[in-house]
Parts: sequence; structure tokens; C-alpha cells
Amino acid sequence: MGSQKYNIMVTSEQLKELVKRQETLGKHLNVEAMTMQAQEEEEKTQMPDFWDDAKKAEAILKQIKIKKTWIDSFQEVVTAVDDVKVLFDFYAEGEAEESDVESAYKLAFTTLEDLEFKNMLDSEEDQLNCVMEINPGAGGTESQD
Repeated sequence: MGSQKYNIMVTSEQLKELVKRQETLGKHLNVEAMTMQAQEEEEKTQMPDFWDDAKKAEAILKQIKIKKTWIDSFQEVVTAVDDVKVLFDFYAEGEAEESDVESAYKLAFTTLEDLEFKNMLDSEEDQLNCVMEINPGAGGTESQD
């Protein structure tokens, strides 16, 4: 079993790097503050006069939804990384297969990268759709290819 520890494709260094990236993303997103803000805004929705200004109410609900999406996405990352840590420990004890650790690592890595990418595109305009049309210029039929 000792030789198996050296054959594992997911190393402890990779796991540490994954955890570090998760923590950095959590700090950047400021998930704790975002969670508190969402809770405070949800409390406002329970007020009797909340719907007196429908546009303001809709804006608040939209902000709550956006915050919850970020919070839920980050929680998926945390869960995936925690799963890798647990499976890594089980593997070290001989109670899990290397393929299980690798699969969990790939899932956590992909989930983390997806959220990091989404974070880069966090402007309001980034959520909008786009239609792109490419027209051939001069050059004959080859330019149309």
C-alpha cells in the first residue's frame, strides 16, 4: 500500500493548490458579506410596504437572486473540494480507489475554474446575448470560406 501513495495522480500539492484557489475566490467574492446582504434584503421583502414601489421591489428581488446564484455556486465549489479532501484521506488509508480521487479532483477543479471564469465576466453587460454576423470582403469565393 505504501507504493500506491506515490502512484496517485492527484498529489497533496495539487490538493493544497485547489484549496488555496477556493479560499482566494471566496475572499474575492466576499461570500460571507454577500450572504448577510442577501438575508437582510430577504427580510425587507417581508415588510408590509415592500410592494408599494413595484420597480424598487423587483430590483431588490433581482439582486437577491444574483447574490444567491453566486452563493450557491461557491457552495458547490466548497462541497466539491471537501469531497476531494475526504477521498484523498480515505485513499491514504487504503479505503478509496485512486480513480475516485481523480474523478472528484477533476469535478472540483472544473467547478472551481467555471466559477473563476464566471467571476471574470461579472459585469451586467456580460449577461447579455450577442448576435455576430461575419461578411466576406474582397477576395472572391475563397474569402467566403
